[in-house]
Amino acid sequence: MSAARTDPFNTLPIELDCDGQRLFDFYVNEMPACSYGTHFRSLKAHNWYTAVFVPEAMKGAVAFQNTILVHAANTWAWVRNEGESADGLLHRDRAIGMLREHLHKQPGDISDVAIISCLSAAALEDFDPRPGRKEFSWMHMRAARDMIRARGGPAAFANTRLGMLINWQDYILSGYETHGLSFSFEPFTPSASSPPAKPPAQPLQDPSSIPSPPNSPSSSDNTAQSVPLLTTNNIIQTSPIDEIRLQTEEFLDFLRRCEQLALYQRDTPESCDLIRHTSVSGPSLLFQILDAPPGARFTASGDRKQMVARLTALMMLNAALWDYRYAPINAATFLSILEHAMIDSEVSMSGSVEAILQILLACNDGYVEEWTNCADGIAQPALPGHLPDFTQYSSAVQSPYARPWFVGRMLKIAKRLSADSWHRVSDMLFSCLTLQVSESTIYSWEPELRREILEAPLTSYIMPSLL
Repeated sequence: MSAARTDPFNTLPIELDCDGQRLFDFYVNEMPACSYGTHFRSLKAHNWYTAVFVPEAMKGAVAFQNTILVHAANTWAWVRNEGESADGLLHRDRAIGMLREHLHKQPGDISDVAIISCLSAAALEDFDPRPGRKEFSWMHMRAARDMIRARGGPAAFANTRLGMLINWQDYILSGYETHGLSFSFEPFTPSASSPPAKPPAQPLQDPSSIPSPPNSPSSSDNTAQSVPLLTTNNIIQTSPIDEIRLQTEEFLDFLRRCEQLALYQRDTPESCDLIRHTSVSGPSLLFQILDAPPGARFTASGDRKQMVARLTALMMLNAALWDYRYAPINAATFLSILEHAMIDSEVSMSGSVEAILQILLACNDGYVEEWTNCADGIAQPALPGHLPDFTQYSSAVQSPYARPWFVGRMLKIAKRLSADSWHRVSDMLFSCLTLQVSESTIYSWEPELRREILEAPLTSYIMPSLL
């Protein structure tokens, strides 16, 4: 990166002066330490700045200014406990001015550059510790969300670097907003021929009998399930409160499935590969990082990101294990690839749960449709009845790339919880992942969770668990 610091070949979207070169150098070489821990990093270390943020910012001058220069200028001050600096103000004004001019010249632009710039502007305001900045953050996020929907929603960004960036930004915002439909809203609807099933009083013995939305919703709230939905080109036309009710039932159903699968695999060891047990046991790297208290970070937003990243990673991991509940070899492959990625990228040195989540966002499960890899390295067709099942995301999904968007929907509901409930859900999912769950508790806990979710304000720019 030393050549990039001074850009001798004029390859950057913006010509940098000495101050710009300093900020670019800081962004690439020092900001990863602010985000992933207090140590500086080797070239092998996990680093989304060089792997995702910089490549996306290189798509245009507006994206570069809004993603790199303004974030570097303000982070430079924040990590030194300084107030707003002249340099930070300069780059803020320049960033928003360039974005405004770009959208004025190209009204209705939904390009990568426009989306990236709005996401970055939202992140900057959300990270700003001063009061009143969160409203500005959501103004930018709302614009990005509209652009994403106009591009076709999640399907248009599946298996792309920009898709990972969109999900990451959606996850780490400190609050939630109910201003029209979210870009990832893909609700399940009950079959016209059968009413929604009520959850049993006691857990079932076989995970295959657990309903998996969107095809077979499981809900004890018939009112929420009976909301009429009118669809036009797969865009759901319904009210925000109806969206919340539907997603609340989807969230509770997800928690039931996680607990049910964990109880079944705990009591039926032969139902899963040995790696399923060893990779999430006490000595494993994954267990140690997810079980550890938050690590040292330079900013308050860094502390919050750890809290959000832990719950989101736990949702992602449990969702993946449900996908592969019929295919133990695929579950083992998924966990082995994750473990190797953490070791290879030195996550063991930082203990960064944010890095784990960013690795998971790539959905590199090692799964190839219709094929499984055997232990001897020879690819063979998957046996009937041993295929992954991705229908918890959508009936038409046949790959893991819908998982981050599904988790975003679950997180949107979780952000409505109080601090006690947030941590209780997080710990419950950790016990499911590590097969430490002792008994079924979600059924007795559901009414309290549902009430808390539905009674939360429709919009809260700072989620209740942070208050």
